[in-house]
Amino acid sequence: MWIDLLLTILCTAGLFAIFRLFEQHQVPSTPAIVINYAVAGAWGVVLGGGIETWKAASQHRWFYIAALAGTGFLFIFRLVARSAQTIGMAPTSVASKLSMVIPVAIFLLTDPQDTLTWQKALALALALPAVVLTAWSAGTRLQFAQLRLPLTIFIGGGLIDLLFAWFSGPEHMVDPGFRSVFATLPFLTAALTGAVFLGWQHRAARGVQPASDTVQPPSGAWRKIAVGGVVLGTVNFGSLYFLLASYAALQGQMPRSSIIPVTNLGVVMLSTAIGVALFREHLSARNRLGLLFGCAAILLLLL
Repeated sequence: MWIDLLLTILCTAGLFAIFRLFEQHQVPSTPAIVINYAVAGAWGVVLGGGIETWKAASQHRWFYIAALAGTGFLFIFRLVARSAQTIGMAPTSVASKLSMVIPVAIFLLTDPQDTLTWQKALALALALPAVVLTAWSAGTRLQFAQLRLPLTIFIGGGLIDLLFAWFSGPEHMVDPGFRSVFATLPFLTAALTGAVFLGWQHRAARGVQPASDTVQPPSGAWRKIAVGGVVLGTVNFGSLYFLLASYAALQGQMPRSSIIPVTNLGVVMLSTAIGVALFREHLSARNRLGLLFGCAAILLLLL
C-alpha cells in the first residue's frame, strides 16, 4: 500500500527536474505544458473506466468542481516551471509542497479525526518563514519581487491540494474508476484553456516579432516541445493518480492531514537532492535554514 505513496513522491519530484531539463535543452515551457495537459488527460481517459464510469461520475458535485479547477492549473504550472528554472528546485519544492498547510489547517477545523496540538500549531507557524528564506537570494536585500513567485505558488498550490484532499475520501470516490476521472477532468480543462490561450497570444502577435515562447516557438523547437510535453504529461498524471490512490489505500490507517506531510517531505528532500547533485544548485546559509524550517514543519505535522 506504501508503493502508491513512493510513486507519488518520485513523480512529483520528477516534475521539477523535468522543468530544469527544459531550461538546459531550451524547450519552450508554455506550449510543452499545454501538450502535457492533453497527454495527462488522455491517460486519464484511457484509465478512467469507460463511458459508464464517466456518466456515473457526472452525477456527483465534485465532477464539475474538478473541471472548473482545471482553469487554474495552467497558470500555477507555468509559475512552477518559471520558479524551478530561475530560483531552483529546492525553493520551488518548498513553496509548492508547504502549501499543504492550507488543507491541513482546514482539516484541523473540520475533520473529527484531527485535533490542534502544539506540534501542528508550530508547523503552521514555520511554513511561511520557510518559503521566504528558501526564496531569498544570497547577497541581496529581501524584496517583495523575490517572494511574489513562490508565495503565489504557495497559495495557489494550497487551494489545489485542498480540492483534491477534500473530495478524495470514500464518501466521494465510491467507484475505483472515479479516481481517474477526478484526476483527468482538471487536465482536460487545462489543456483546453491552454490551447485557447496560445491561440489568443498567436493572434495578438500576428505581424509582430514574438517576444517569448508563449507566442511562437522557433520552428525547430516543436519536436523538443512534443517529446517534453509527452514525458511531462505522463509524469504529471502519475503524480496525481498515485496521490489519490494513496488516500484510498491508507484510509483508516492515517488521517488525510498526515498523508499530505509524508508525501511532501519526501518531495522536498528528493527535489533538493536532485537539484544539488544533478543541476549544481547552490544553497546559501539562509536557504538551508529555510529548508530546515520546511522539513521541520512537515515532520511536526507527522507527530
